[in-house]
Amino acid sequence: MCQSIDKTMCQSLWGDAEVSWEIQAAINKVGGILCLWSEQTFKLQMKVVGIDFIFLRGEWVREAQQISILTIYSPCEIQNKRLLWDQVKQLKQSLSGDLWCILGGFNNIRDLAERFGICQRGSGTKTSRSSMIG
Repeated sequence: MCQSIDKTMCQSLWGDAEVSWEIQAAINKVGGILCLWSEQTFKLQMKVVGIDFIFLRGEWVREAQQISILTIYSPCEIQNKRLLWDQVKQLKQSLSGDLWCILGGFNNIRDLAERFGICQRGSGTKTSRSSMIG
């Protein structure tokens, strides 16, 4: 991800002059996150930028609804994944009542046949779970 994100670039990507953004810069060439939104649609009230995520909480203006948006770039190493999901779980537990949207790159597989160039951990092991945070 480009290390120098500015208003002009965000406006170009978003397609409108009215754009807000938050960035979690890449480490070397891995793991950058860029979140873009319109303040006319989403009124930001709180943000947390972690090592592997950007968390935005605010009001979805049209419905006057609190919403939490979490964008993740998950690490590949299992111990770092666990740390990330522990942080996510703590955020979720502290902000009950919001609608949540969780998106991003989870660096996870559903089937061992999807693994390329990495040693196999064990046959039949599935690494994704649908109820990791809740």
